[in-house]
Amino acid sequence: MYIDFSLLNKACPKDCYPLPRIDALVDSAVGFSLMSFLDAFSGYHQIRMHPPDIKDVTFITEDGCFSYNMMPFGLKNAGATYQRMMDRIFREQKGRNLEVYVDDLMIKSQDLKSHIADLEETFATVRKYKMRLNPLKCVFGASRGKFLGHLLTPSRVEPNPDKVSFQSRREVLAFLSNIEGGKKFEWTSECENAFLALKQQLTKAPLLQGPREGEILFLYLGVGAGAVSSVLVREEGKKQFPIYYVSRVLKKAELKYPILEKLAFALVISARKLRPYFQAHSIQIVTDHPLRRILEGVEHSGRLAKWSIELSEFDLSYIPRLAIKAQAVADFLVDYTVEVKEAETSPVVAWEMLVDGASGKNSFGGGMVLVSPEGTRIEQALKVHFALTNNQAEYEAIIAGLRLARELGIQDIKVSTDSMIVAGHIEGEFEVREPTLQLYLTKVKRIIGQFRSFSVQHVPREENTRADLLAKHGPRAGGTMTELFRPSIEEGELMEVDQQRSWMDPFTTYLTTGRLPEGELEKKQVRYKSTYYLLKEGILYRKTLSGLLARCVSEKEVARVLEEIHSGECGSHSGSRTLEGRVLRQGYFWPTLRRDAEEFARKCRQCQEFAPLQLLPA
Repeated sequence: MYIDFSLLNKACPKDCYPLPRIDALVDSAVGFSLMSFLDAFSGYHQIRMHPPDIKDVTFITEDGCFSYNMMPFGLKNAGATYQRMMDRIFREQKGRNLEVYVDDLMIKSQDLKSHIADLEETFATVRKYKMRLNPLKCVFGASRGKFLGHLLTPSRVEPNPDKVSFQSRREVLAFLSNIEGGKKFEWTSECENAFLALKQQLTKAPLLQGPREGEILFLYLGVGAGAVSSVLVREEGKKQFPIYYVSRVLKKAELKYPILEKLAFALVISARKLRPYFQAHSIQIVTDHPLRRILEGVEHSGRLAKWSIELSEFDLSYIPRLAIKAQAVADFLVDYTVEVKEAETSPVVAWEMLVDGASGKNSFGGGMVLVSPEGTRIEQALKVHFALTNNQAEYEAIIAGLRLARELGIQDIKVSTDSMIVAGHIEGEFEVREPTLQLYLTKVKRIIGQFRSFSVQHVPREENTRADLLAKHGPRAGGTMTELFRPSIEEGELMEVDQQRSWMDPFTTYLTTGRLPEGELEKKQVRYKSTYYLLKEGILYRKTLSGLLARCVSEKEVARVLEEIHSGECGSHSGSRTLEGRVLRQGYFWPTLRRDAEEFARKCRQCQEFAPLQLLPA
């Protein structure tokens, strides 16, 4: 008999009691030599209805009106109610020797003696709460069995044979008809071996394993035109064994992501789906693309910044993909890279960089557009805070673009600029007569030496419109922004080498090498806070709420910065709050800025002698 409770379900509020994660239950059930599987008899009917609610489950038949005294099937909150009851009944055993999902129970033990004791404890609980079991669906003392759609064994997880067996006889016969169709086809020993290998692969189900406590797990990522996928594996000796597969079809807007952003999106999807694994284990991302630099090492905004903050709570590291072990990820990843040929015959595939510089009151400074061989575009605007000519702005844009390319790990690059003079300087076709431009050219050639291959060409302005928009309008035209407070050709003032430990050291070490402090609390703090910092050319910067970068100051530089801003040539001996704001607007940051500003303003001798007295009542 079926009762339609759809109207009642619409009127009832949703019970948000969570059901256990099936993958977590399956993982916790692996590794036990003996298992027993219990099934409740008409599970929902073992819970009595609340007396005032009995009238709500009344139904009409030909023989009259009836109502349920026990909880019926079909109610919206029946599953959550039953799970809550089972969690309360078996709260002393859950996770220790028993797992429960609604009306399915599994008792797990390592040996026969402990298994008998676990069964006695379970049956005592069942008798205490007057539960009823279905003996036809109970299995006791098994070394393998089905639980929540998986076949559990002492060492691994296998798919349920009922769900992976062939469904259509026609598909099997189609293969045989193709073999018989060729008139000139000759069945050789090689064909026989290939057929046997193919048959073995088709009939052999993939096996999954559970992770071991404290071990490092590896994540392989793959992207395609319309989907992203990943596989989480564990390593034992020289073999890798899959733990979990994740895949997702991309939606309309996601299809337009650049390939590198699709790769980052695949990592975020995997972290959300496999959150229990990411929280309990250190994860190594195996990739041959600059994923870490995209998420952490380069100034970013929008979804990349959101993803970076979301991933900061996990212990992630990135390693290059040297080889893919067939037993771990065979034919699973959708690899979008082209086949690598011999170095002698394969042409060099370089990134292209479009640059443009602009000077003047209404100009921003410079614009750079990096385009990968696969079509990925990285756009960045350069904000210049000093006066310069058009040629100098062009050089500053090229220098900033080359530095960005080095941060991304690019080895081969081709620069396109609409400045014929600058392109001629770099190519050696034009003579450099101005001393300032000679310094810029020397700086550019020094950076060029860090690339494996480099070329520059002059293009018409019509082919460089995107970089021109970034140079004139900055972030309003799209992309990210970086700032330049002094010319690149100026040598920084020599500072005393500080051998003492600085507050910046943990962040600098993590952004450079990926190493974290030893303490668990410090490790978590550095991993989370590092998303607000950026390391460029060995200098640590803090990302502000306005999107600008503030240079991080060490303890030895604090007094000098405060003195210059408070009582320097342009200082006004302002109060502590104003002093703090001016330091931030000048582009400096350190964690104890507010406290140091208050202390410095209070100890200033001139302020003590000449500042007006505060006569306000207390």
